[in-house]
Amino acid sequence: ELSNLMKVADKGDRVVFYFAGHGETAELGLEGGDIGFLMPSDAVADDLYFTAIDMEELKRIAKFSRAKHMLFLVDACYGGLAAVSTRSLSANTPNFIDKVAEESARQIITAGGKEEKVLEKDEWEHSAFTKNILSGLKEKKADQNDDGYITGTEIGLYLQEKVSMDTGNYQTPQSRRLTTHEGEIIFLSNDGNDMSTNNDEEVDYQALLEQMILQMGKQNQSNQTILNENIKVIKPGSIGLYALDPSKEVYIESVFFRPSGIVYKAKFKLAIDASADMSWGREIILDIDKVLEIAGETQTGTYNYDTGTVD
Repeated sequence: ELSNLMKVADKGDRVVFYFAGHGETAELGLEGGDIGFLMPSDAVADDLYFTAIDMEELKRIAKFSRAKHMLFLVDACYGGLAAVSTRSLSANTPNFIDKVAEESARQIITAGGKEEKVLEKDEWEHSAFTKNILSGLKEKKADQNDDGYITGTEIGLYLQEKVSMDTGNYQTPQSRRLTTHEGEIIFLSNDGNDMSTNNDEEVDYQALLEQMILQMGKQNQSNQTILNENIKVIKPGSIGLYALDPSKEVYIESVFFRPSGIVYKAKFKLAIDASADMSWGREIILDIDKVLEIAGETQTGTYNYDTGTVD
């Protein structure tokens, strides 16, 4: 899907990329410092460079894409948010909206920094980050100067304030720019505003906002359905078969929950007929539907969302 951002988006397009999942931070060896990674469902914790999505990849996508405005909303906490610039034009600049709408923008907002955790509550039905994205855009609360427009910078400031309050300063979103461009992605908070520019076709910003909120709502409804069910899983210490290649045995080390659903931390056996004491491969993260039971051998139980254990 990330590659499609470069292939499909054209000049004048506005792109909003939303990711809810797990983030990791790794130390850079030669130069020092940190780099952040987004963790897809098949990422390997011990092999981040080859299996996860690093910040440099997001920056490359931002630079190669022909889209005019891009906003990355990342509901994950990690460090190493390598930004090129944090500058933005002052809202007091004459013809501010026209100027920032005309210039390109590459903006990113993450749920928090290194060693912070994404917090969720049942009454929110979302994480603190996603809850406040929805209130900020859908309920127009992020329009801080009440001018009828919500800019990417305003969304970032709103999230920093509200998420910090909701989590007791346990989690503070980070807002940055991935390039030196000073433009802004813009959403209408007043349906009557006209956002056409001289060089662009008129953009239905309200329709874009409604579609984005709808998709985010669908994703979180899907996650909530998982939360309300008793999910059968393979117990840690037991063995199953890889669904995509049943000749491969999978050893389940642990079971845990993240915003995308319940997953296994597991290892592949190096050979199906290997001895019991043979070493296993490196750790990987697998969705629970990727591991099959072995009849009469695999031990199963029910995942307990309250304790994070398998009963």
